[in-house]
Amino acid sequence: MGTVLVLSAGGGLGVIAAQIAKAVGAKVIGMVGDKEKAKIVRGLGADEVVGYNLFRWEGRAKELTEGGEGVDMVYDAVAQI
Repeated sequence: MGTVLVLSAGGGLGVIAAQIAKAVGAKVIGMVGDKEKAKIVRGLGADEVVGYNLFRWEGRAKELTEGGEGVDMVYDAVAQI
């Protein structure tokens, strides 16, 4: 399936998107705004979690993909990018 980046992974739609992606076999990278949401998103099955407040979070997310090639799909319910 590949790798899915879920923006606002701690929100209602983000949680659902992350769970669907995991259910079909994707690696999930969840983007969150704080440590509390990071813990929740990890508990819901995200493989990796990156904070929005991290400088150059895009690069960090890319590093977490196979060979650093980037994600295969982005779910953005809140117009972050």
